[in-house]
Amino acid sequence: CVFNGLIVNTKDTGSVSEAVFTVMEDYSPLEPIEVTWAGGSNTVVATEAGAFRNKNFKVGMPLKVEGASNGANNVTQEIVAIDSTYTTITFASTTGTATDPIIITPIRKIAQFAYQWATAGTMNDGTEVYNFTNGIVCKNGLRIEASSWTNLEVYVLHS
Repeated sequence: CVFNGLIVNTKDTGSVSEAVFTVMEDYSPLEPIEVTWAGGSNTVVATEAGAFRNKNFKVGMPLKVEGASNGANNVTQEIVAIDSTYTTITFASTTGTATDPIIITPIRKIAQFAYQWATAGTMNDGTEVYNFTNGIVCKNGLRIEASSWTNLEVYVLHS
């Protein structure tokens, strides 16, 4: 598919609507990786040396984590650091010290923008906002997340 943009409408112009939209390429989850959580240092250490070497992970890349026995670790976080042996990933925050087979899904942000409509029409110039790109190729489909869908309609432009 080729992502060409979004059209955002406020349904009821007499009510406030606002959201931050994030458009992401939808990757498939990777195979489970056995890791040990070190909550005190906010790290995830793979039990197999170099387990993160061929995953194309980069500092700043968001990863969605699933399968951790401590539910607080089953979230999407950005990588803060990766060690030189590709065995340890540092996140901004982790909890606990369990050893788990986790499933990691890399996330590639394609676009992000904010939309805001005030009842007086003082934010955006109309009820419709068009956000176009020059056509971003996405191999595995798209996922669009919003901080809120209340009072909004969103249409994806793709080819």
